[in-house]
Amino acid sequence: MNAKSIMEDIARTRDNFKKASRRLWDYLEEKNEFRDPLDPLTLGSDGEILLELAHIAARREMEAKTLADQLIGALKDERAEMVLRLRYMDGMSWELICRFFEDIDQPLCQRQLYRIHARALEDLDRLLREMEESA
Repeated sequence: MNAKSIMEDIARTRDNFKKASRRLWDYLEEKNEFRDPLDPLTLGSDGEILLELAHIAARREMEAKTLADQLIGALKDERAEMVLRLRYMDGMSWELICRFFEDIDQPLCQRQLYRIHARALEDLDRLLREMEESA
C-alpha cells in the first residue's frame, strides 16, 4: 500500500464517521423524543444499530488519525506536513489550503501546493518502504 492510498483511506474514514453520526442524529431528530436520546426505549432497534455503527466509525476514525499523525509527523518539511494534514485529516479543498497559507503569510499558488503534496507523498512512500525493509 502506498502513501496516497493510506491518506485517502484516512480521509474516507473521516467522511464515514461524519455520515454515521449524521444518520444517527437525523434518526433521533425524526423520532422527536424529549427523553434521553441514548435511552434504549428512545433509540429502538434501528437507533441501537445506528448508534453502534457510529461507535465503530468513531473508533476507526481515531485509529486512522493516530496512523496519520505518526506518518505525517515523520516528515521533515513543516509545509508538507501541514498540506497533508489540511488535505486528508481536515478534508480541505486545494483552494482553501491556498487561502490558509495566504492567511499565515506564506502564499502558495496551486502549482506549488501540488508539488509540495507530491513530494510529501514520495517522502512518505520512501519512509514506508524503509519500515517494510526493516521489519
